[in-house]
Amino acid sequence: MKRAAIIGATGLVGQRLLKLLLDSDRYDEVHYIGRRRADIDSPKLVQHVMPLENINTLKLSSRIDDAFCTLGTTIDVAKSADNFARIDRDLVVSFAAWAIVSGASAMAVNSSVGANAKSLNLYLKTKGEMEIGVQRAGFGSLTIVRPSLLVPTGRKESRFGEELSYGLLRLFGWLMIGKARRYKPVKPLAVAKAMVAGVTSRRPGVTIIESDAIS
Repeated sequence: MKRAAIIGATGLVGQRLLKLLLDSDRYDEVHYIGRRRADIDSPKLVQHVMPLENINTLKLSSRIDDAFCTLGTTIDVAKSADNFARIDRDLVVSFAAWAIVSGASAMAVNSSVGANAKSLNLYLKTKGEMEIGVQRAGFGSLTIVRPSLLVPTGRKESRFGEELSYGLLRLFGWLMIGKARRYKPVKPLAVAKAMVAGVTSRRPGVTIIESDAIS
């Protein structure tokens, strides 16, 4: 019996990823960890509704095999740089540490195109720091997916910047060739599939999947 754990499953990528895991013959049990219940029913699904800050207190009756993280927010939603870093970096790293203790040997995490711990951009810097923290957790196989803008967004809350960027990319996306291809928008389902494929491959060490390699 194989078991997976997922955090951040209520977002664009997370919703699709959770469905892929539940529909997969690979997993007999999928543990969802979140602040609110996931709006999906399955005999495979085990839901743990709790403050994510308390992830280290969660004890499972059986070990998990694989871990998936699509947790993330924006500066506007987080309201402050510190809170943004707490969610997009600290909580993700805490989940990775918990997953190791809980038995996981492979993990896939959703990051961002341009992630770089040395960046002057807060968003990209935080994502880069998150990647470093997750790598330090010690997974035998770690997949980091770095998508560009996710489209169509389909979010419940309005994110003006994303909608504007999507509109411009629809008009001028055909101009994005060469190195610019990495900034072309990608579909959330494609990101979710890349994460599953990364974990399933069990490639040793760290594998980074850039946006232009997501299809």
